[in-house]
Amino acid sequence: MYDFITGKYIGLNQAEDDFVLLGMDPKQVREDMERRDAQCKEMSLEVGRDIRRPKEQKKKHKITAEEREAY
Repeated sequence: MYDFITGKYIGLNQAEDDFVLLGMDPKQVREDMERRDAQCKEMSLEVGRDIRRPKEQKKKHKITAEEREAY
């Protein structure tokens, strides 16, 4: 899968191959995927990040014994 915001590849999309194995029409699958990618791109540009990937979690700061005593 190509991340159009960062310009990097973030993984391979094997959905088309999987749908063909399940007996779906490849033409219909491609049209569906193109429509979904266009919608995701539009929403991602509004938000400012690729919405197809989960949001990165902030690292939590672990409190040390010294900090606990100072508190």
